[in-house]
Amino acid sequence: MMSMAMEQVAHTKRYKLRVDADKNRLYFSLRGSGKDASGCADCIREMQAALRRMPAGFTALTDFTRFQQISPEWMEPLFNIHQMLITAGVSKEAEIHPSDIVLCMQLDSVAQHSGIDRQIFADRDRAEAWLDGEDRQPSRFLVVGTR
Repeated sequence: MMSMAMEQVAHTKRYKLRVDADKNRLYFSLRGSGKDASGCADCIREMQAALRRMPAGFTALTDFTRFQQISPEWMEPLFNIHQMLITAGVSKEAEIHPSDIVLCMQLDSVAQHSGIDRQIFADRDRAEAWLDGEDRQPSRFLVVGTR
């Protein structure tokens, strides 16, 4: 269920960025080909604007289920986004991954280099429940990508 305090920060063909003040949560989803680096700079700029609205201790849900394999041009922006989340004071980050093992390995590499502490989920409901503190056992569907 969407909160009444949900505010859309950005919505492009490449990504969507929303903030839920009631849940103190940032929602970020990427879609399309990770081989097309168009929009990276705008995405970083809009992420910075969204994070300025978030008090420390916020949670984040990132959805990669509509994203395809990552080009080298997207690796650095994704690393930077993780670093921005950490610097802004994210308390928990849940990522929803597709079944594409290559993309999952790429995302795991980015996360390992950035140092972000996150849990990986196969579906949004379990990710939301974990972020809400209702699900103490994350549904890790892959060995890679969990920390």
